[in-house]
Amino acid sequence: MNGEQEHETNRTIAHGNYLDSDDEVEEFKRFCAGLWRWLRTQNIPVNQWIQALASVALIAVTAFISCSGSKQTQALIDNGNRQAAAAERFADAANEMKQAAWDFKGSAQGIDGNLGNAVSKLDAQNRSTDLARVSAQRSSEQQMSVLQEQMEMSERPLVGVAKYAFFDENASPNESARTSILTVGKPIEINIDYLNEGKSPALNLQVFRHVSFGLEALSDVIADTPKDARGSDLFPKTDPDLVTAITLRDSSKSGEFNVSISDTRGWTGKFPIITWGEIIYYDRFNNKYCTPFLEVKYPDPSGWAVPGLFGVNGKEKTISELCPKDSVR
Repeated sequence: MNGEQEHETNRTIAHGNYLDSDDEVEEFKRFCAGLWRWLRTQNIPVNQWIQALASVALIAVTAFISCSGSKQTQALIDNGNRQAAAAERFADAANEMKQAAWDFKGSAQGIDGNLGNAVSKLDAQNRSTDLARVSAQRSSEQQMSVLQEQMEMSERPLVGVAKYAFFDENASPNESARTSILTVGKPIEINIDYLNEGKSPALNLQVFRHVSFGLEALSDVIADTPKDARGSDLFPKTDPDLVTAITLRDSSKSGEFNVSISDTRGWTGKFPIITWGEIIYYDRFNNKYCTPFLEVKYPDPSGWAVPGLFGVNGKEKTISELCPKDSVR
């Protein structure tokens, strides 16, 4: 604490904040000194002198206290006015903050509404984009599927029957088709030549073949069930392969390699002679194909005929019905 601060503190303590300036202090001192000198010139008893001095001092102090109290009251009033003004300014600031808060709330609500609209539009755009993407994907998949099918069909194997011929173990190859080899009482054997005229190998190929005779034999013309056994492979543009069909008592054994003579059935001399069956095979894409065949031989030398329709128990059928439903012709 410096000297001036210390002096101010002492003055405040000494005078109890009743004298507000040095001039007032000096004036009070001069008043007291003049009063003291005047009392000394008067012939007043000591006790009265003391009472008079105390009364004068009391009057002076009361006057100064009154003056100081008035000043302190005014200071309190001024301070209260300043606090009231500050409170008013604080209230104004609070109102401004309140208004700013309402304005911000309105702006926030507007932003929230705009954001909600933007989100809704974005969701709609996303849904539209998803639908377009799904549609484009489906269209692309369909196009790819069509192209795949076209490619597979253009490169598919294509197996068909090339020739039918009666088998005669005593005949030379160029005489194997003579009808004179048919002998009543002996089984009929027919060689069936088939070849692949497609562009890719026919895989797991199986040939189901049957031969019978008489019009009643048409009732035996039914579809075969493919076997689980592995078939053969037939490459395109190669020499025809062949299988032999023979008249059997049980036509379900027609696909077996080893057939005993007791399983065969002798020809009774009836016509027409009918041979039928299916060639089932696959391509490298595991697509299933079927080539049905049905040929009828009458006694005239015109050869074999292919009926478009044939009757079975009074009902007409087509040869395509010999193939499994999950196959392609």
